[in-house]
Amino acid sequence: MIEIVDLNGRKRLVKSIRVIDHEVRNSIHGGTLTEKYVEVVIVGRHRRRTWKEWYPLEKFKEMNPNLKI
Repeated sequence: MIEIVDLNGRKRLVKSIRVIDHEVRNSIHGGTLTEKYVEVVIVGRHRRRTWKEWYPLEKFKEMNPNLKI
Protein backbone atom coordinates (compact mmCIF):
# COMPACT_ATOMS: atom_id res chain seq x y z
CA MET A 1 0.00 0.00 0.00
CA ILE A 2 1.04 3.55 -0.68
CA GLU A 3 0.66 6.57 1.59
CA ILE A 4 -0.57 9.80 -0.02
CA VAL A 5 -1.68 13.20 1.19
CA ASP A 6 -5.22 14.06 0.08
CA LEU A 7 -6.37 17.56 -0.88
CA ASN A 8 -7.39 18.27 2.73
CA GLY A 9 -3.88 17.50 4.00
CA ARG A 10 -4.76 14.12 5.57
CA LYS A 11 -2.48 11.14 5.11
CA ARG A 12 -4.27 8.19 3.52
CA LEU A 13 -3.32 4.63 2.65
CA VAL A 14 -4.30 3.67 -0.89
CA LYS A 15 -4.43 0.36 -2.75
CA SER A 16 -4.19 1.74 -6.26
CA ILE A 17 -3.60 4.96 -8.15
CA ARG A 18 -4.41 5.61 -11.80
CA VAL A 19 -4.84 8.59 -14.09
CA ILE A 20 -8.17 8.85 -15.89
CA ASP A 21 -9.74 11.20 -18.42
CA HIS A 22 -12.93 12.92 -17.27
CA GLU A 23 -15.14 14.87 -19.63
CA VAL A 24 -16.43 18.16 -18.24
CA ARG A 25 -19.17 20.15 -19.90
CA ASN A 26 -18.08 23.56 -21.18
CA SER A 27 -21.00 25.84 -20.30
CA ILE A 28 -19.54 28.90 -22.07
CA HIS A 29 -18.69 27.51 -25.51
CA GLY A 30 -20.73 24.29 -25.44
CA GLY A 31 -19.34 20.82 -25.96
CA THR A 32 -17.02 19.05 -23.55
CA LEU A 33 -13.45 19.34 -22.32
CA THR A 34 -11.30 16.41 -21.26
CA GLU A 35 -9.49 16.88 -17.95
CA LYS A 36 -7.04 14.53 -16.24
CA TYR A 37 -7.95 13.19 -12.79
CA VAL A 38 -6.29 10.75 -10.41
CA GLU A 39 -8.48 7.90 -9.17
CA VAL A 40 -7.35 6.33 -5.89
CA VAL A 41 -8.78 3.43 -3.92
CA ILE A 42 -8.51 4.45 -0.26
CA VAL A 43 -8.22 1.87 2.52
CA GLY A 44 -10.18 2.68 5.69
CA ARG A 45 -8.81 3.08 9.17
CA HIS A 46 -9.31 -0.56 10.19
CA ARG A 47 -8.59 -1.91 6.68
CA ARG A 48 -12.14 -3.28 6.43
CA ARG A 49 -13.55 -0.74 4.01
CA THR A 50 -12.34 0.75 0.73
CA TRP A 51 -13.71 3.53 -1.45
CA LYS A 52 -12.72 5.54 -4.51
CA GLU A 53 -11.91 9.22 -4.63
CA TRP A 54 -10.95 11.42 -7.57
CA TYR A 55 -8.56 14.39 -7.50
CA PRO A 56 -7.54 16.82 -10.26
CA LEU A 57 -4.13 15.67 -11.52
CA GLU A 58 -2.30 18.96 -10.98
CA LYS A 59 -3.56 19.37 -7.39
CA PHE A 60 -2.67 15.76 -6.63
CA LYS A 61 0.88 16.28 -7.91
CA GLU A 62 1.14 19.46 -5.83
CA MET A 63 0.16 17.61 -2.64
CA ASN A 64 2.33 14.54 -3.43
CA PRO A 65 5.46 15.84 -5.21
CA ASN A 66 7.60 12.77 -4.43
CA LEU A 67 5.09 10.28 -5.84
CA LYS A 68 5.38 9.13 -9.46
CA ILE A 69 2.15 8.17 -11.16
